[in-house]
Formats: sequence, C-alpha cells, structure tokens
Amino acid sequence: MNTSVTVGQPGSSSGEPSRQAGGAPPHHRLAGSPALRVVGRRLLIAIPVLWGVTFLTFVVLNALPGDAASALLGANATPQEVRALSIKLHLNEPFLVRYGQWLGGVLHGDLGTSLYTTSPSHRFSRSDCR
Repeated sequence: MNTSVTVGQPGSSSGEPSRQAGGAPPHHRLAGSPALRVVGRRLLIAIPVLWGVTFLTFVVLNALPGDAASALLGANATPQEVRALSIKLHLNEPFLVRYGQWLGGVLHGDLGTSLYTTSPSHRFSRSDCR
C-alpha cells in the first residue's frame, strides 16, 4: 500500500498560495530582496549625510570674515546701502532662522534667487539641461 503525500502540487487542496521558483510568493521575494534592502538602507543613510553637509557648509560660509552684502556692493558702498542689502538678503536674522528658511525652501524646490541675474535659480538648471 502506497501512502505518500505530495505538498504544493497543482490540484492539491492545501489552501496555500502557489509558489514559484525560489519558494516564496512573488510579492515576498521583491520585498525581501537583499539588493532592495541595501538600496533602501543606503538611501536612508544619505538623508542625514546630506543634511550634515548642508549644515556644515552653512556654518563655514557664516564663519567667513565679512558679510555677503559688503562683498556684493564693494568697497565704495555706504553703510546705509550695506544695511539695506543685508536686510533684503535676511543677513540680519539669526543663523538658525536663515538655515531653516533655506532648508525649507530647498525641500519645496525653491533654490533661491540668483544674485547675478535676480531671477529664480531653478530657471538656470532647466535651461542648462537643454
């Protein structure tokens, strides 16, 4: 008398979803993929790294002697002109407020205004790609 039982064969009534090569259902194979886990982990690591780089860059540029307003206007600028440009560029605000405003703008796609052409910076990146 032969009493062998086969599991997972077509026509069996085990109630289990059919499995393809590899032993796992198709949706579990992709989610459990080692390559996908590595890519996800690297992307999660990139977020604090990019934040740290932007913050350190902001700190270094803030620590440089002088300010952007006097550098942009030159040596012949009056103190009133330098003060007016400092207010326009928000250089009179605290460091963390300026960084927070900049970071919020970047996260929303606002890269700021060009000091050279006084137009939004995102226009340059689009036109340079053509």
